[in-house]
Amino acid sequence: MTEQRVSYRYAKAVIDSAQTESITDTLYEDFLQVEQMLNISHDLRTYIKSPVVPELKKLRIMNEIFDSRISDVTMRFLRFLIMKGRGELIIDIIAQYEMLYNKLNNKLKIEVTTAIELNETIKAGLISKITSMTNKEILPEYKVDKSVTGGILVKIDDWVYDATLKNQLENLFKQLSTN
Repeated sequence: MTEQRVSYRYAKAVIDSAQTESITDTLYEDFLQVEQMLNISHDLRTYIKSPVVPELKKLRIMNEIFDSRISDVTMRFLRFLIMKGRGELIIDIIAQYEMLYNKLNNKLKIEVTTAIELNETIKAGLISKITSMTNKEILPEYKVDKSVTGGILVKIDDWVYDATLKNQLENLFKQLSTN
């Protein structure tokens, strides 16, 4: 819990600073690249998080990987985190920054889970409905999960709309067993 609070504070400070310099979009794109690289490379993630590896070695690796790929501002921030011994929080800080960035730009990430791949018409209808309910630009992530059996499961932040067949059968069973 404290890690999340610390990550939020760093992300908030970065986005506030980025807003004054009008570089929120640049930082967002850079952070997506860093996050992608850390998610792809388990070794890099372990290396950056390791308390045993000296900060100077971590800095050298980060410079080699990211120096030509991301902006100088983002690189300075990553160096700062590593020198402060906060390398293990980089992924959490990026996630918090992304959340703040989306909030600032009136965007909303959702996760849609179904048993089969949805066609484009259904996706468009779903996005249209959620957009009209939230008045935000929707950033959907679609997942196919065979265990869903039928229906749809939509997650928006910490809210879940569960219209799966399994959930409906469980609700029906509860109703019948209480009578």
